Amino acid sequence: MDGKTYRGVMPAQGGMKDDDVAAVLNHVLDAIAAADRKVMRFTAAEVAGIRAGGAKLTPRQVAELKAAIK
Repeated sequence: MDGKTYRGVMPAQGGMKDDDVAAVLNHVLDAIAAADRKVMRFTAAEVAGIRAGGAKLTPRQVAELKAAIK
């Protein structure tokens, strides 16, 4: 951000509550899709459902699941 380059991967945040994860995801959506108001926001229930499934999803799989929820 602010012209800085970051390398590496963000560490796992498994201790976060579902509503906190949804808030972070929605913040990112707001930042990258500000012009596209068709983007659906995440809910804590969606986060809980994915966690309950125990899935190890790739970013592409997450995008496909989100598109299917519409």
